[in-house]
Amino acid sequence: MIVSAAFLLVLYAPAGAPSELTGEEIVKRVNELMSRESVRAEARMTVISGSGGKRTFVYELGSIRKALSL
Repeated sequence: MIVSAAFLLVLYAPAGAPSELTGEEIVKRVNELMSRESVRAEARMTVISGSGGKRTFVYELGSIRKALSL
């Protein structure tokens, strides 16, 4: 979880800009990015039958669209 939070901060930090965030602001920003309101997950599974046929199942979870809310 800590690695994911650090990755998100690096991903969303402006490139080349000096960091002026306090520890409290960093925690708040990570909390906002990882809140339940912005969660989305997608899992794909491809099944290959003995005859070579393929079927792909896609599972979507999250709160991006109201129909998919947990």
